[in-house]
Amino acid sequence: YTMIKEISIVNESIETLFVKIAYGTKEIITGVIYRPPNGNITKFTESLNIILSSFKLEDVIVMGDFNINMFTDNKNRSNFEEITLCNGFFPTIATATHKKPNCQYSCIDNILVNKAPLVKNSGTLDTHISHHSSLFLTYEGSSSSKREVE
Repeated sequence: YTMIKEISIVNESIETLFVKIAYGTKEIITGVIYRPPNGNITKFTESLNIILSSFKLEDVIVMGDFNINMFTDNKNRSNFEEITLCNGFFPTIATATHKKPNCQYSCIDNILVNKAPLVKNSGTLDTHISHHSSLFLTYEGSSSSKREVE
């Protein structure tokens, strides 16, 4: 793997780490993003837009605790959805991912992909280790990654 330093960022509004992983004759980019709940949401969405718009043809999977509740109808959710979808990324999680006692369940964690047809399965697992559910994704990889066997 190779770290992608240009989009691996740590500041008060966003924390990211992106790597390029080679498998067979193909590469995939995976990244993690964390939005601190008290960080500046405008700076976060600006950074997210720059990051997601930097990918053109690559297979990309972005996992994150975005701290934006997808169950709430508000400006933050609308902006997040617009940036995600306009850059060709699709969320794969549509169930509650944060289940804190005495609080309303929320969907603040997600896995975003830019090649949705390659996703075979995704979901959440309640491990009871934290208030956050574990997320999972099974991904086919593109057909061009198949190698001929002699």
